[in-house]
Amino acid sequence: MKNKHVKSAVNEFGCLISASEFSDPTLWKFYCFHCSCPMELVVIHGETAYFIHDPMQLTEIAFSACPTLVC
Repeated sequence: MKNKHVKSAVNEFGCLISASEFSDPTLWKFYCFHCSCPMELVVIHGETAYFIHDPMQLTEIAFSACPTLVC
C-alpha cells in the first residue's frame, strides 16, 4: 500500500484544515474527507507539512473508497 501525501484534512470539529497552517506538531485529531479514517500531520523542519493516513487505523472501506491510498 502506498500512502499519498495530502495537503488538507478535516479536524475533529468538522472544519477543513490545510497542513500549511501548521509549523509545529499539534494534538488535534484529523480525518480524511474521503473515507473518514484518522490521519497524521507530518511536520518536518524546512519542508512543507502534509497529512498521511494512520496505517494502524485503516479500514476496509478506506482501501476501496479513498483515492489517496494506492494498493
